[in-house]
Amino acid sequence: MNNILYNTVLFSSPILLCTLGGIFAYKANVLNIALEGMMLTAAFVAALTVYLTGSYLAAVALAVGVSLFLGVVFSVFGVSRKGNVIIIGLALNLFASGFTALILRRMGIAKLVAADFSLTSVRLFSGAASVPFLGAFANHTLLTYLSYALIFAAGVLMFKTKTGVYIRVAGENPEAARAVGININRVRYAAVLIGAAACGLAGVSLAVDCFGGVYAVNMTFGRGFIAIAAIYCGRGYPLKAALYAVLFGFSNAAAMYLQLTSAAAARLLTAVPYVMIVVLLTVASVLKNKGNSLRGFYNE
Repeated sequence: MNNILYNTVLFSSPILLCTLGGIFAYKANVLNIALEGMMLTAAFVAALTVYLTGSYLAAVALAVGVSLFLGVVFSVFGVSRKGNVIIIGLALNLFASGFTALILRRMGIAKLVAADFSLTSVRLFSGAASVPFLGAFANHTLLTYLSYALIFAAGVLMFKTKTGVYIRVAGENPEAARAVGININRVRYAAVLIGAAACGLAGVSLAVDCFGGVYAVNMTFGRGFIAIAAIYCGRGYPLKAALYAVLFGFSNAAAMYLQLTSAAAARLLTAVPYVMIVVLLTVASVLKNKGNSLRGFYNE
């Protein structure tokens, strides 16, 4: 059980970071489906940086930088130019997938593996690793713990600061926001870039923290879309969305454990996390529609 809980904490981190960052664009009424491409590109850059330099800090800086660049591209076409954000997001996702695969092919390798890289020096609370239950929360990197701390930080930023108020007003009532002098485009840029920075950290968490400096083609496996699903299930509230993200991490960890014990059904079990999120989306949608129907009934 400790192994499942440990992997839940670990594998929830990338999706959690992506989810918490994407909440801000959601609240600003911008559908940023490019979260997948941002995280994938950041994962590639992080793994490549570790592969070439062995520097964790450089990996973080470059991964966040390239993700922010993609956030700017998305914002220019989707916010300033008023383009179709779904098409723009899909284009960035396809670009990220194709471009990273092309570089690997040019390098003549199937995947990046930083063989000499080790994270043992930056893991925290290693002494508690043997303690039952608590061991699941020990021996993680600072970024993993930071991803959980950001649940609280995202809530404060969203609901207790002027920036959060501007983001919510820009999404809920842009005409009122313009009337009081709020620059809607600037606010939406900020919301998208917050998400982009978080996706950069998510890429580092996935490629470096979870897999030790390894990058394989399309290794995000839809985690960006899972983040979008978590955001919608949680209706843009950090704590609620984070719970869905952690639940996906748990299902992922459970599926990995079951694959080790049930080799015959290994391929089938890889679908467990994605089936779970489809079920959760369905339930959330039904409950939302039921709630809307009840409000309509009482308002009549």
